[in-house]
Amino acid sequence: MTSLRPLWFLLALALLPAAADNTWKLPANEFFLERVPPAPKTGSPEDQSDLTYSVAIQATMSDALIAEVNRLADFYVFTFAEKLGPEFNPETYPKTAKFFKKLLETTEAPKDYIKDHYARKRPYLAHPKLVKNFFAEPHGGYSYPSGHTTRSWATALVLGELKPEMKDIFMLQAIKIGNSRILGGMHYQSDIIGGRALGQLVVDELMKNKKFLKDLAELKKDEWTAKKEKAKK
Repeated sequence: MTSLRPLWFLLALALLPAAADNTWKLPANEFFLERVPPAPKTGSPEDQSDLTYSVAIQATMSDALIAEVNRLADFYVFTFAEKLGPEFNPETYPKTAKFFKKLLETTEAPKDYIKDHYARKRPYLAHPKLVKNFFAEPHGGYSYPSGHTTRSWATALVLGELKPEMKDIFMLQAIKIGNSRILGGMHYQSDIIGGRALGQLVVDELMKNKKFLKDLAELKKDEWTAKKEKAKK
């Protein structure tokens, strides 16, 4: 028979400090499914409007646009170097690279959950005679919501916390990234809207998370405020 723990041992356990919370916790995936606008049903007027828009916008495609949509397909935080300058790179901002890698990973679970729930076919697969695929490496998986839009929208919002004076510029860049997915035939317009809604929801929830706010404040101090002060000298 196992002996009972002595009272002093139980008291010592009770007095131990709580384990540090090192996670960026989000609500359950159902939370996001309930709040992101639903995907249009196949054959609905909304779905038909999506298709009409995709066909119309692809009529504007050029070699330059095709190159652009493929460049933006490899989106990550340093895609925003287009707005912040070439000094914004992984070597100069290693902590930023790590932070935003974690941010993008955090968006994956709710995004995949919603995609699997609606199982909407990508436009170039659902309508191969009407919508072209202009990507050198087309993606599989489902269409709604747009993962690139979710990630770029969340990234732009958080970059805006680090550099508030450029928030509008970051958001415009995220819009450009989302629109490139329609041009390339990978997403519908409503997929982009859903991706923005999800990206916003994820960031809104993270901004309630003490660990996230602590990490964000440390990042701003270490690699954004410090570099800004150095640049003034």
